[in-house]
Parts: sequence; C-alpha cells; structure tokens
Amino acid sequence: MAAPRETVWTLEPHTAAKHDLLRHYLKAWYPILGKSSKRVVFLDGFAGPGIYEGGQSGSPIIAINTLLKHSHFHNLNSCEFVFLFIEKDAQRVQQLKDELNKLDPLPSNISINTFQGEFQNVIGNILSHPTKEKTSLAPTLAFIDPFGFSEVPMDIIQQFLSARKYELIMILMVDHLNRFKSYKPVQSRLETLYGTTNFDDVKTASNAIPVLVNKYKNQLKKVARFSYTLDFQIKRTDGHNAYYIVYATHNIMGVKKFKDAMWNIDPAMGQLFSDLHWNQIPLFTGPDVDTTELKQQLAKQFSGKTVSIEEIEKYVLLETPHTDSHIKRFTLAPMEKAKQIKVINPPAHRKSATFPARTKIYFEYNLGI
Repeated sequence: MAAPRETVWTLEPHTAAKHDLLRHYLKAWYPILGKSSKRVVFLDGFAGPGIYEGGQSGSPIIAINTLLKHSHFHNLNSCEFVFLFIEKDAQRVQQLKDELNKLDPLPSNISINTFQGEFQNVIGNILSHPTKEKTSLAPTLAFIDPFGFSEVPMDIIQQFLSARKYELIMILMVDHLNRFKSYKPVQSRLETLYGTTNFDDVKTASNAIPVLVNKYKNQLKKVARFSYTLDFQIKRTDGHNAYYIVYATHNIMGVKKFKDAMWNIDPAMGQLFSDLHWNQIPLFTGPDVDTTELKQQLAKQFSGKTVSIEEIEKYVLLETPHTDSHIKRFTLAPMEKAKQIKVINPPAHRKSATFPARTKIYFEYNLGI
C-alpha cells in the first residue's frame, strides 16, 4: 500500500478492522499489565495524524481512549501509562498534537511523548536514553504500522523489544514483499527487514506469501527471541493480500488475549478479514463456530493418550487457529457424549460436560472423526 500524500486520508474497511483488533487487545492488555506494573508503555511507531477524513480516530487516539474509557481504569491509579508516538511527517505530527490536545485534561498517570522523525532514528535515541523516555524495563507494546517494508530493521526490533515484558504488533506488507522479492535494489531492504540473507525457501516456493509470513515469524523468534507468534490476514476488496498483522510475545496469556481479538474480528475462522465481505454476516458465529477440524486435530495429537485439560488448552492455543473458549463446550463436551474421550476418575460431584482444572482426559484410539 502506497503512502498517502495527504496529511489526512480516508479510512478503509481493513484499516478499521485492524484498529478494532488493536482496541480489543488493548482492553485486555491494559488491566493485566496495569495491575502488576508501576509503568506501562504503548509505542506507535508510525502514528499518523490521529484522525481520518471522516472524523474517525487514528491508532494513537484509539489507544488512549481505550484506556480512558476502560471499566477498570479507576483501579489502575498506581500505574503510569506512557504513550510514545513517532511520525516523520511534520504536518501529520501537528495534526496529531491537535487531536491529542482535545483529550486534555488527562489523568495524572497518563503521559504522552510525540516525536517527529524517522522511526529508526527515534528508536535509536530512545534506546540511548531509556530512563528519559520512561521505557527502561517497563512492559511495552509496540504497534508498528509502516506504509512500506524498509523502515523497520530486524536489529531494531531485537534491540528494543527482546526483553521478556515486550510485545509487538507488526503490520507486514507481504504483498509488496512478494512482488519485489526478486528485484535486486529491494533485496538489501528485505534482508534488513528479516535480519537474514537466506531467502532460498522463498525463491523456490510456489506460493511465496505464506513462506514470507512464516519466515518473518521465525525470525522474530530466532533474532528478537520472542517465544510465541501469531498472524492475521488482511485482504483488499479485489481479493489480494493487503498485509498480515503479526503478533509476537513472551507470554502465553498474551497469545490467548490476542487470539480472542482475532476471533472478535473473524468469528468464523479467527484468521482473516476481507474488505470484500466486511458488511456481511459470518456463517458461523458464537456458539455455532465449527470445531470439526479442532476435534480432528485433538484426536490425532492425543490418540491413545491421557492428558490434562491444561495440556489440551496449551496445545489448542499454540498449535491450532482456535482459542480456549472453543475447547470445553464446543469440542470436548460433544466428544465425550460420542464416547470419543473419557474423563479419568472424575469426582462424584462432577457435572456433565464440564472439565475443571487438573481434569485428566483419555482419548480413544483411531477415532476416525
């Protein structure tokens, strides 16, 4: 997606979906970190003007308002919330400041720092002065949403976000990457983005896009040392990929909450948003979500084994597209009814189709689901 020339531009449906995902995740992130930390940092690396042509809020305003309007905000007084906004365009910086001024007066535990400059340069300065910018050792969520792919080197991600309490939401312009991957002048920028010179797997792939996405996720683990990664696909009206939203964290609770946000955007599969279908009602939502594939995956993974409910939950979160809200009622309960699984030594007071903590479950052999 080419960078707009205007100071303020039109909000597209896929951008609104991206913002909804961010908003949903922040609703979970703020109270979890705010209750256990003295300081929490939200960094928007390509902040923009803070508003769209139709008056809709940009990501910086969304991030602040999600906190201000949070039902738990009154219980987070002991935590300082630091917002860092980076934008290289001077006119957009001024527009952003105008939008931020509309939020005054802000509570005393909210501080905002707006920087005009290139992302790499500003991050370099923050790395040199972490105490000044209040980022030292503070849990940080970095939202990095560039218009291209050459402004976010992997080594910057590694330097800034490799600490255990840091998380990343990265917008990966995979369609651009795929189109220009063989164009020599672009290859050095591709290598900088990924932190590697080895793209043999991309060159030989019949469909390079999923390879590029998985490679970036693997590099986040290898170079930036993140423990877990997720991705969410965004498509334009013409059906082509706009980008992927890539999430990286060290915390399995973060995986759970981000998956919840993904399923909030895509109640059918939790994996995709398309401009083409943005105003259509999904076929499977809520209690009607189709867990047939999940049942098959569990049957294959645990056939003939006895495992705890906690092991099942971890497997579902880390190895399948599903979230833990799909496990008990919509997957294990019907499997138990069909005698495909059996609860081992259940307590006398156990209610049917319930699986409390530390429940042991046996999966029958060769279920053939």
